This record gives sequence, C-alpha cells and structure tokens, in this order.
Amino acid sequence: MPEFPIIDSHVHLLNPKNLDYSWTRNAPSLNRQALPDDLMRAADPVRIDRFVFVEVDVDFPQHLEEAAWIEGLAHSDRRLAGMVAALPLERGKAVEVELDQLRRHKTLRAVRRLIQNQPDPEFCIRPDFIAGLKLLAPHDLAFDVCILHHQMPNAIKMVRQCPEVRFVLDHIGKPAIKAGIFDPWRQHLRAAQTLHCPCDRNFRLRSRHVWRRLACPGACRHLPAMGRDCRLGRRGRHGRGETQTLP
Repeated sequence: MPEFPIIDSHVHLLNPKNLDYSWTRNAPSLNRQALPDDLMRAADPVRIDRFVFVEVDVDFPQHLEEAAWIEGLAHSDRRLAGMVAALPLERGKAVEVELDQLRRHKTLRAVRRLIQNQPDPEFCIRPDFIAGLKLLAPHDLAFDVCILHHQMPNAIKMVRQCPEVRFVLDHIGKPAIKAGIFDPWRQHLRAAQTLHCPCDRNFRLRSRHVWRRLACPGACRHLPAMGRDCRLGRRGRHGRGETQTLP
C-alpha cells in the first residue's frame, strides 16, 4: 500500500445518462455512472492526487461529446489532469477536423482508437489509419495502443511506420496471464522497445494465485524483454512522457 499520493494514468469515467456505450450490453453491471468521487471512494485508503481519463469506447459519433464532458469535469476538479480521447483514425486525413476540435481541450494528452475489438486483423496498418496516426506528431499527442496479445505483430508494424509518433502500450499488450502463456508475447515485447509501457493494472485483474506467481519480481521480469530502456509510466506533466527506466 503506497504511503504517498499517486497519479493514476488510466481511469475510465462513464456518463450513461447522456452517452451511449453499446458494449455494456454484454456487461450490464458496468452500465452505470462513474465519476471522480467514485474513483476516490474505490481507491481509499490510497490517495490519488491526479488522474488521466482514458476514453471508454463510447458509440460514435459521441466521442466528441465525451471529450467535451471530460473537459467540463476537469474545469471543476483539478484531480482530472489529462485526457486520452477517442478518435476514429481509420478516416485518415479527413479526421483532422475532429482532431482540431479535440485540441481545444486543455486536458488532451493523447488519443486512442480501440484495436482489440476490430475484426479486421490489418485494421491498424491500413493506409488511412497510418495517415490518421501521423496527424498526431505535430501536436505532440501520443497514441494509446489497446490490443490483445495476438495483435502485437501488426501493432509493431504500425509503430514502425510512424517513428515520429509516441505510443503507449495499454495493459502491456494483454498477455494470456491467467493461462500462463507468455510466448510469443514476450518475443514481441523485445521488438517493441519504442513503446511507453505503464506498469499496469492488468495484473490486478487476475487471481491472487496468478499475482503471486507473476508479480514482484515475476510480472515485471517480463518487461525487461523490451530492453533496459523500457519506460514505465506515460504522458508526463500528468500525461506527457513521465518515464522511469527499469534497473
């Protein structure tokens, strides 16, 4: 239990009264309002000093409304210090108009387009998606990569096509932790050394038995596969590039 305030770099807030989340039909218990005060109550006794909101796969085209809602919350709650907004990058250069709208929000630090639920295995390496990604670099915006472990090869291809873009690997690429299967995920990490990788809540989603097997030093022993300069943390200034080098 940390004895100091923390910055939580990956928080989901929901507003089902005004926004639609079709994915909650398969998870009805999650179709409920979640606000900053709910986070603080759930985290108690750990004190969260600041946190970064990460988009929640709201139904398109409500992603701009979601971002505006979060920006409004940030105006009244200083703890909400950064936002990772949704953006349909597969629209290519045509999405720049929406990107310009998002950039009006002072909390914007990065964008995300979920890859994990896409039926097309080449979704993230299509020319239009790559063109959309490249719009981020001139504005110093990162891209959050949310994939399942078997999608790692194409995610690496995506990263290599956009060397000017900063990438954050969400949930360390979601390896099959519960099943205890770490290859070829581990080999893929070695090829992903340009990714920022938050030391991740993914481990906390599994059973206590699995946690004991993997964590301290178990879980993090796999992260050095990314190289000695694997960076833990993410978008410093409460979202832009605050990193820590593995020993």
